[in-house]
Amino acid sequence: MSPAPLRRVGLVLRPGFSQLSLAGVMDSLAAVNALQAEALYRAELLSALGGPVESAAGLQAATRPWAPAEGWHAVLVVAPDATPAEASLAALLRA
Repeated sequence: MSPAPLRRVGLVLRPGFSQLSLAGVMDSLAAVNALQAEALYRAELLSALGGPVESAAGLQAATRPWAPAEGWHAVLVVAPDATPAEASLAALLRA
């Protein structure tokens, strides 16, 4: 039996994101991987432009630029609230 393909899950961080929200998603993916014989999911921290993004508590998370065409299994936006996304992220979300 061939190994299952690794599914890339993009986590797009917006300034002021909740560390608890981010940890919940990452821990859930880690738990699924731990229950399997092999890793199925890989979480990657992204932002519209790449570089550090600061959480509500002041943690700086290193991100890389999000490119929608990279073949993601899923992309989730981790935001502090429901305010509209900045223009650079909004353009990527529409792509």
